[in-house]
Amino acid sequence: MSNFSKKCISSVLFSAFAATANADSASSIAQSFDQAGRDILALVLDSSTKVANVLDHGCWCKKMDPSITDVSMLGGKDPVDPLDQICKQWFTARRCNGNLEGGSCVNYPEGGFYKLNSKMECASGKNDDCEEDTCQIDMHFANSIEDYLNGNPSWAPDSSQACPIGSGDGGATHYCAGVAPFVYITSEEPTEAPPTDPPSCSDNEIDITFLVDGSSSIEDADWNKAVDFLGTLLAGLDIGEQKN
Repeated sequence: MSNFSKKCISSVLFSAFAATANADSASSIAQSFDQAGRDILALVLDSSTKVANVLDHGCWCKKMDPSITDVSMLGGKDPVDPLDQICKQWFTARRCNGNLEGGSCVNYPEGGFYKLNSKMECASGKNDDCEEDTCQIDMHFANSIEDYLNGNPSWAPDSSQACPIGSGDGGATHYCAGVAPFVYITSEEPTEAPPTDPPSCSDNEIDITFLVDGSSSIEDADWNKAVDFLGTLLAGLDIGEQKN
């Protein structure tokens, strides 16, 4: 498919998604990165040309193009430029949180959506842990791409590179650590802190002073009520010679 045709298709997809997002007070984004990467970029970049250029770039950004059915030769150990590096980090964070032990989306069922509010921010109260972490990751890297494009107005997509596919990691076991969006892959198995008993006041000694109004304005009946109340209150306390 020619770049012109791809950009036309991307423009149509962008227009359709943007129209839906603008019509609603909030948006739902598919959990699947095959769709979410493009959809979040459409919201954040707010330009069909910019979205098409990013999806036509490098070895990692191009993997987010839903029109490419075979991405097996994309990716690799060496991004072609800083923008492609952002896309690689985005994929890595998604893989970490979604596929590795320690990630909040491990064993998450297929499908699903996370929600944005009317300000195009993660709707924290309406997302579960997996959905919220996914949203935080996607928004962080989409905003990083926007910042890069704004800071490099002369940037142009490069789709001519041959992607250097890596040889793998020898089957080593990896885990996901960190807090979204700053999750990272590590070879160290996550450990859980041992449970601690809640703090207790039962063995603590404290001094308490009760001030009772005994002025002439207090009737004898009211005074007796106050004394009876204090007696009932003190009966529930552990009072002794060393604790008074």
